[in-house]
Amino acid sequence: MQIAISVQNLSKRYRLYKSHVERFKEMLHPLKKKYHKEFWALRDINFDVMNGSTLGIIGRNGSGKSTLLQIICGVSKATVGAVTVNGRISALLELGAGFNPDLTGRQNAILNGVVNGLSKDEMKERIPLIKEFADIGEFFDQPVKIYSSGMFVRLAFAAAINVDPDILIVDEALAVGDAKFQRKCYNKFLEFQNQGKTILFVTHDIHAIIKHCDCAILLENGCVRETGLPKDVVLMYEKLSVIDNGCPCEFEITESDESNVKGLNGDVVTDISEFEYFFQSIHVFDRCVKRKSYNKNEFRFGSKQSEIIDYLITSGGEYDPTTIKADNSVDMYIKVKASRDIKMPTYGLTISTKDGILLYGTNTVIDNKILQSLSAGDMVIYHVSLRMDLNNGDYFISHGVGEISDGAIITSDARNDLIHLQVFQKKPFLGIVPLMNNFKEIRI
Repeated sequence: MQIAISVQNLSKRYRLYKSHVERFKEMLHPLKKKYHKEFWALRDINFDVMNGSTLGIIGRNGSGKSTLLQIICGVSKATVGAVTVNGRISALLELGAGFNPDLTGRQNAILNGVVNGLSKDEMKERIPLIKEFADIGEFFDQPVKIYSSGMFVRLAFAAAINVDPDILIVDEALAVGDAKFQRKCYNKFLEFQNQGKTILFVTHDIHAIIKHCDCAILLENGCVRETGLPKDVVLMYEKLSVIDNGCPCEFEITESDESNVKGLNGDVVTDISEFEYFFQSIHVFDRCVKRKSYNKNEFRFGSKQSEIIDYLITSGGEYDPTTIKADNSVDMYIKVKASRDIKMPTYGLTISTKDGILLYGTNTVIDNKILQSLSAGDMVIYHVSLRMDLNNGDYFISHGVGEISDGAIITSDARNDLIHLQVFQKKPFLGIVPLMNNFKEIRI
């Protein structure tokens, strides 16, 4: 397969000055004295993008994403290294950059196409497509300076995608305009994928990275921190975000010791049902790992100020199932132990597909539910009941606990993809979630 973009040993250095005066001092100093401080926005970046693939690039603010895209597009030059591009690029970086406010939308669209290598006649043929996509009516032939911000980004997006690129570079540009226009943008994005276009996709929307990309790169402090499958890279990104908030990243799963499991009266728990055992037992180890639905590839992080130490699922009269029927209610009991006083605890859950697409998520803050405070050593069980009325398939459930501090949720124990369940749907359908419908035929 042909390489569309090759980035080799790429580094970018900027010179930072405290003021313009020091910049001039350095320029005019007879002994070439340095007044600047060097800042490396990118360091030794290496990757190849294969023709027809979609590469997602994620990273926190200041990680070097925009600088990397500018160099690939030729807007900026690398200090070290090289970029090889095979094909015509259309970049959605800063939408509308280079537009002349005194020219009309039509004139700016033609000029944009000419800059991207198309002839004036070719652009005139594409103008109807651009006008239709932008959908700004008679304003298309009015000066851009009178446009609203919404009309401006509509025109800019329409002009950028209608130059028939081989490579499309998107930097946070799909979520523009109103909901209908955003839907149109995503449809165009998918159309490009189906046509075998090469796409570089930069966004903070991790679910979009998982859904749309074949592979992903995580940038951190100007370096490539992780490459691989989108879901794995996203997990590392979440891990770094937690570190930035001062939380440890991962838990160590301790050895199970059934002799430590005791009833509330201190006696060893024996000869009771699984349901009674769950509610009566007190244990100091992580018992989640013993559940049949436990996913050993879970991703866990948090401060450990409170911990999820066990869970129990019941559905259709069965305890700890691995398969559930879509028309049955699912009850989940989450056992949490506090290691210190927690004044305002929180709880939340999410349900995702095996591809990492988020289907549903909520927490006690969103639901406006106030949980009772916890003291060090307290143990509490949170119960949530729902119907996973989904199509046949594999689904992953994440649970998390934390506390509210200064208006923000501080993660104590997030267990991403903790539970793996298979859903059996007796009436399969297209898609993931069924919508109620009432069909009938009317003869006339």
